[in-house]
Amino acid sequence: MIPQSRELEDIRKSRVCQFGDVFRTIREALHLLNARPSGFRSTRFFGDKKLAWFPKVAVLRNESLVPPDRIRWINTISADGSEVIQQFAPRGNPRNNNEKFFDVTIERAIFAKLPRMKGYKRGYTFLGVFKKLTEQDGERKAIYTRLSEELKMEDWDYNNYK
Repeated sequence: MIPQSRELEDIRKSRVCQFGDVFRTIREALHLLNARPSGFRSTRFFGDKKLAWFPKVAVLRNESLVPPDRIRWINTISADGSEVIQQFAPRGNPRNNNEKFFDVTIERAIFAKLPRMKGYKRGYTFLGVFKKLTEQDGERKAIYTRLSEELKMEDWDYNNYK
């Protein structure tokens, strides 16, 4: 269960993103980390070892996962939010042009675009800081495990990674 989001001003004042905080846009979330969106919209690298990732999450329809349109990956979240599973969608190419994206040493601040849920704000929900746990079936499935439910903004300040 994902907790309700705090107001943006409260997040700014605390200098910490917490599990369940929602941002209307990718730009809004990155702004708190002194970064701007990069060419590849759903990711932003912070040096060589950190990455802000904004995956869209698949929805369950008729007992099968349906990825968002034009997406090559099916991203799902465990019930408690502690794992993010990324699977290759049958109609896409499993290779990403940026091999660094799949590096197991990279910490990922994950802000997921969740399907509509009654009573929740729309946008990108902060799930936590994750690390790739394992890769299964070659590059067809990856599992990311949560390391922390909080992100301290000074540790992720983009200005420190230029």
